[in-house]
Amino acid sequence: EYGGGGSRNPDADRRAGILLTPVQFVFVILASLPEVLNMSGKGGFLRAPAMPLGVMLLQVLLHAPMSHLNNIAFAFGKVSQVLHVVVRSAGGVASMVIGWALFTKRYSLAQVTAMLLATGGAVLIAVAERFVHAGDAAAAPGCCGDAPTPEAAATAALAADEAAAAAADGSNTPAWMRSAAAGEAVLVVVLVLAAFLTHLQSSARKRYPGASAGETLFWLHIMGVVMLLGAGSDAAPAAVRGGEEGMLAKAQRWASSRPFSALVDDVTGAPGWSSVLGPAGEAPCMLVLAVLNGLTQVFCIRGVTMLVHSAEPVMVTLVMTARKAVTWALSVVLFGHPTIWLHYVAAGAVFIGVAAYAQVPGPSPLPAAAVAHAKDGESKQPSRGTEPQAASDASGDVSLRRRKPATNAPLSESETDDDDGPARGVDGTVVR
Repeated sequence: EYGGGGSRNPDADRRAGILLTPVQFVFVILASLPEVLNMSGKGGFLRAPAMPLGVMLLQVLLHAPMSHLNNIAFAFGKVSQVLHVVVRSAGGVASMVIGWALFTKRYSLAQVTAMLLATGGAVLIAVAERFVHAGDAAAAPGCCGDAPTPEAAATAALAADEAAAAAADGSNTPAWMRSAAAGEAVLVVVLVLAAFLTHLQSSARKRYPGASAGETLFWLHIMGVVMLLGAGSDAAPAAVRGGEEGMLAKAQRWASSRPFSALVDDVTGAPGWSSVLGPAGEAPCMLVLAVLNGLTQVFCIRGVTMLVHSAEPVMVTLVMTARKAVTWALSVVLFGHPTIWLHYVAAGAVFIGVAAYAQVPGPSPLPAAAVAHAKDGESKQPSRGTEPQAASDASGDVSLRRRKPATNAPLSESETDDDDGPARGVDGTVVR
């Protein structure tokens, strides 16, 4: 969004998700394709997945709508960047509630406390960003400057431009979508879908351990991209697109953006990059950024999938929350992002909460009475002095018979006539 000295990138598109997400899906499909190719020459060119496609489809029906709603969330009334970040930061809370209510998960008080600490830290990061980007540095707690930073001025200009664009697009958005209730509802729906999907993926992985991360990514994205292309196409109703322009119109606008070398000149503040980048510097900057974003997404989503396959759902959600703090830290180190003391407190809370959750003990084991009740309905244990033994006849059938007690004492009548006594045939003889 910013060039050298805080100048705005005139081609910046903060509502790029409706096109950028399908681009990311395509990159993930291409990167994971080698892992599902059938190189044996027998059958089709794709190997049969270890996880049933029906299970994959259920995940797609959650993942694709969640991605699309997240992309068009800003089209709904009263959905600001801060509100969007704050609601998404509550993923740990949603994951715990969903796990407890629907997946019989149990959490200790220490785990709940660590989760709330990390979640609170993520919320404070969003609050700190609001102070920094308010356009008045003196209004931020702990700030001493009198003049707005270049980044704050650029953000204020960007907000004004987006407000004007939203007003211009208002005629394409139904009135119900512009209400505050609709905006808050769509954020809650995205939050619940994300929490449920994480638990569902974790359960599917345990049930089908043969499914690799690459296979899961391929089928999840190749089925999901079809839904995203339909929802974001120019032919889709404006309400489905959230009042946004269609993907084709957006792609045409990106293709007419300024050269990539000009963007690099602004970002670095050092002109002359066209000679360094050569022909690549003449490519439209928005298309180059889309390709670079797709490449980084391949590594990101693969890492998340591997984490889902190895960690429990709440931990996965908290790691995603910690990513916000890491993003802030990198923006400070690499780009000189303005900070206040609240940033450091918030980032510390996030990292401490995530680390604590990974170390604190889980819930205590169930009492013996509860364990006995949970096993109610299982097969009865063998009687006193006996144990089941598998016996197979000549046909290979396996049955259970009672082993004679080790003692040489004869069995009493009560022991030979009970319900668990030796099996007898129709003629009364003992079946050995």
